[in-house]
Amino acid sequence: MTEYERALALAPGDARVLSSYAEFLARMGHADAAVASAQRAVTLDPVNAGSYDRLGYVLLFSHRNREAIAAFDRALSLNPHIHWAHGVRGLAYLGLGEFETARQSCTTPPLSWVGQLCVAVAYDKLGRKAEAQAEVAQMKAESGDAMAYQYASIYAQRGDMPTALDWLEVAYRLKDPGLAWLKVDFLLDPLRQEPRFKEIERKLNFPS
Repeated sequence: MTEYERALALAPGDARVLSSYAEFLARMGHADAAVASAQRAVTLDPVNAGSYDRLGYVLLFSHRNREAIAAFDRALSLNPHIHWAHGVRGLAYLGLGEFETARQSCTTPPLSWVGQLCVAVAYDKLGRKAEAQAEVAQMKAESGDAMAYQYASIYAQRGDMPTALDWLEVAYRLKDPGLAWLKVDFLLDPLRQEPRFKEIERKLNFPS
């Protein structure tokens, strides 16, 4: 955090620094400060699709799903080629329990890795188990263990805690970058009281 504060002291009006700091704050669970920083970045650079995209992430992991959807919509209106924004917007719809709308957003082509994650969960929530299984099988065929964190999220949402924790341990062993969001990722909420989850979180040693 000290490094971000130093960067802001040197460039207090730099939207990129503010957006990056906002994402860090969100990952650490400082939701209000994260949203304020991301909104400041948007104010400073109101036609930058990336600023709205980052704001969407921050709002999503601050459990402000409707606002996250609006931010992703704005990002896509400014730059329709931010294809992953469809998938992350789908996660916001999942958080709201709007599973069919989530599926529609997640499957907007071209399908990104986050779109694959989202649609696998959405299919399962919709009771389309075979399609959910097929999506996971395709992810494994294409990416192998590189999506270990995403598999953990999918199995956690299915209620398969042992398999989810197995994949989370693989993610930890491989230093999967997705682990940066572990502290606030709502898809992993079903695992939070599990001793194996708590041990991984302890070893990650997130700053307060």
